[in-house]
Amino acid sequence: MNAQQLRNSILQQAIQGKLVPQDPNDEPASVLLQRIRKEKECLVKEGKLKKKDLESKPIEEDEIPFEIPESWEWCKLNDCLDVRDGTHDTPKYVTSGYPLVTSKNLRNGTIDFKGALFISKEDHEAISCRSKVDENDILYAMIGTVGNPVLVRHKDFDFSIKNMALFKHVGDYVFMDYVYWYLYYAQVDMKAYASGGVQTFVSLGYLRNYLLPLPPLAEQRRIVAKIEELMPLVERYGKAQQALDQLNESLPARLRQSILQEAIQGRLVPQDPKEEPVDSLLAEIKNKKEQLWQRQEIKKNSLLSIPIEEDEVEYSIPDSWRYVRLQDVCTCIFSGKSPKYSQTPTIHKIIGQQSNQWNGVEMRFVKYGTEEFAKSISQIQYLQDHDVLLNTLGNGTLGRSGIYYTSYSETPVLTDGHIFVLRTLYEATAKYILAYLRVKFVDINRSADGSTNQTFLNLTKTAKWIIPLPPLSEQKRIVAKVEELFGVMKK
Repeated sequence: MNAQQLRNSILQQAIQGKLVPQDPNDEPASVLLQRIRKEKECLVKEGKLKKKDLESKPIEEDEIPFEIPESWEWCKLNDCLDVRDGTHDTPKYVTSGYPLVTSKNLRNGTIDFKGALFISKEDHEAISCRSKVDENDILYAMIGTVGNPVLVRHKDFDFSIKNMALFKHVGDYVFMDYVYWYLYYAQVDMKAYASGGVQTFVSLGYLRNYLLPLPPLAEQRRIVAKIEELMPLVERYGKAQQALDQLNESLPARLRQSILQEAIQGRLVPQDPKEEPVDSLLAEIKNKKEQLWQRQEIKKNSLLSIPIEEDEVEYSIPDSWRYVRLQDVCTCIFSGKSPKYSQTPTIHKIIGQQSNQWNGVEMRFVKYGTEEFAKSISQIQYLQDHDVLLNTLGNGTLGRSGIYYTSYSETPVLTDGHIFVLRTLYEATAKYILAYLRVKFVDINRSADGSTNQTFLNLTKTAKWIIPLPPLSEQKRIVAKVEELFGVMKK
């Protein structure tokens, strides 16, 4: 368990009422909500809140994600707080005046005013009519980098906010430090459900209706005290773990790469002359591709086999192997499409580069496509068992690959436009291709198109990559040996 996982585990225990014991003498959270409601009603009469700020639909039983202690209450964030947002307009900037804080200024729980632009007094006062930031308020980015909550503990000067939510307390019935830690924990879920294409966002309505497990006020304070006691220990653990990981990685990383290099050169396991030759596998793949073409699921040019020139061959391979192009060993290779995202979960899950890791697919980062988008997708683009996913964009991300398994999701899954899908007949072939991509990771990045700021893979060029292919039986032995050796290295 790394430091972030440990931190999340502590916060999960906290928001489920398992971090500190309950005290039967504590005033229950239901009373807090009643008092907050009365306070808001007074603010409505004074014109400081609108009547619609009192509106709230009941929470249905199937909306509740987990059980909480009897003295706690499930509520929506706007039931116990005043949830607002800053301006979404772009005021005219001036050389000096009031800082306009955006999501770029929220860093590690603090506001970094370096680089903040300034607006006039008139624009600041106009924004402050609705979104004045006071001490003990919480700022939360709504657009771009969603999350990064900041609790404003001290305010030395006035500033305005843009494209972020503002969580204000109503009376003294909610300990804002507790809300801060809850938002810190919940931001992973909120980011996963964020909508948008190039720039993700969460709406004000979504934040207002987001569920919060509310403990009694005294318990809120005990929870925060325990969290603040544990977090420095987590930081120390994280630094120690990082140092250990660096030490462990410095040696095994080269050893793993050496094992994979031996694997794709035919030196990891012995060849067996009795095995069915690799030509049989290639014929089987070609036959499958012809079936797909007849069903009009792939284009005819996918059936073409481009000869390999002698100067394209890197090294000698066993006689039973063949140098082939990537498109020859895959039944189809295609790119995902740029999706239209849904603000609410649908059955059409979409994974992007963040989800695609060497050790598999992280489904916690999944997003959702609209029904309209799903109707525009051909059936072949839905992921199948042991599809190889290849990231196609960005420095450090490009070339990272993983294998998708249908056990990851009970509903259909697609990829976005920054992933190539390499589909094979057999799981062993998929795992062998993944080993090859690991070895070639540096070369793949060097040969990518684009500039130093943004590199990308071209689908046509990728399909022509050359790969040394063993017979299927040997692929299985290679994969089994790699997994055996990697397993020993983890012990």
